[in-house]
Amino acid sequence: EYPYILIRVDDAYRIPKKQLDNMERLKGYLAKEITNEGRKNYFPILSEIEPGKMVYDQQNNIIWMRREENLKKAGAISSLFGIVPTQRGSIEVYCYSRTENYQTYESVFLSVVKSISLESGLVYRPE
Repeated sequence: EYPYILIRVDDAYRIPKKQLDNMERLKGYLAKEITNEGRKNYFPILSEIEPGKMVYDQQNNIIWMRREENLKKAGAISSLFGIVPTQRGSIEVYCYSRTENYQTYESVFLSVVKSISLESGLVYRPE
């Protein structure tokens, strides 16, 4: 049942700096704290992320991606993915909701992704 959030820790593949350097940058800034009242401040930034396209938020060290799909049994689904690069790999957060309810959960999805805090030894450092 929707919504749901899946968190995956990947320590098998460290994202190379060159890959991050070649990724499109998020043009705006997503504040550290996101509330429903502050939605209007970040919604235009999220809307710049075209479905299926990855965008790197250098300020917060998060790779963002949105998806829209129509599943046979579930219907229209909207997704927001946040990938946090680490020294050993990444922490990936996959957030799913029915499209008709997505706006209700978007601020929660953003808060979950942005709440990831790494201990100093895992913080991504370009090599």
